[in-house]
Amino acid sequence: MALHPGENRGYRELMLTAEEARTRLGRLAGHLELESRAVADKAAETLTELLEALKPALAEHDLDGDLAARGAGARIGMVRAAILDRFLERNQAFRFAVDDLEHVTTLLGYLANLSEARGKKNLPLLCRAWERKLRRQVGAVRKAAIELGNDPDEAIEPLDPSPIGQADQSVAGTDGEAVDRAVAAPESSEVSDQPSREKKPLPGAAVATTPLPKVAPPPGEPADAAGAPGEDADAAEAPGEPAEPEPPKPRRRLFRRG
Repeated sequence: MALHPGENRGYRELMLTAEEARTRLGRLAGHLELESRAVADKAAETLTELLEALKPALAEHDLDGDLAARGAGARIGMVRAAILDRFLERNQAFRFAVDDLEHVTTLLGYLANLSEARGKKNLPLLCRAWERKLRRQVGAVRKAAIELGNDPDEAIEPLDPSPIGQADQSVAGTDGEAVDRAVAAPESSEVSDQPSREKKPLPGAAVATTPLPKVAPPPGEPADAAGAPGEDADAAEAPGEPAEPEPPKPRRRLFRRG
C-alpha cells in the first residue's frame, strides 16, 4: 500500500532528524567526561539502530530511507556541528541534544497513529516499539545534562576544543557579560546621584518662614499686650537701624514790658 503524503513527508523527516541527532550526539560524546560520554554514546547507538530498522520497512512502501537520511540529514547535522555548536558550551550542546531526541521520539508516536489510521500494520508497531526505546534514552540524556551542573567549570567549557572554538565561545561569553555591566552601570549611578539632585538654597538668599499665629488676650488685659509669644523680645533683640533722636523743643523767650 502506498504511503499517504503525510506519511511520506513524516518518515522523511524522521530519517532526517534522527540522522541529525545522531551526528550531534556523536560529536558531543568526544568532549564529555566518561560518565556523560557513555550516555551520549548509547543514545547515538540507539538512533543508528532505529535508522537501520526503518530502511527495509520503508522500502516496502517505495520510500528510500537511506537517501532521506544520508542525503539531507547528514549535511544538516554537519553544518550545525561546524557552525552553531562551535559557539556553545558543553552544557548548552548537551541540552540541545535532549531536544533533538525528544523531537524524534514525539515524531515516532505521531507517525504510529498516522500509519494506523491508514490501515498499516507493520509501521505502527515498529514506530511504537522505537518510541519506547528512545523515551528511555531521552530520560538518560536529560539526567546527564542536568548533572553537568554539579561541575560548573566543566559545564562552561567550550564544546569545540580548537583555538577557534575557544575564541568564539570566549568572545560570546565576555561580550554578553560586558553588555550586562554596561546596562547596569547607568542605573547604579543614577541611584547614587539621586540625593545630590535635591534643590538647595543659594548663599545669601532669604529663607521663607511661616509666621506664628497670634494668641487671643486673656480676659481683662488690653488687646495691645496680646501678641505672638516672644514677639516683644524678638523685636527688642532683632538688629536694625538706630532710632532717630527727637527734635529739640523750641525755647520760649520772655519779654519784659517797659
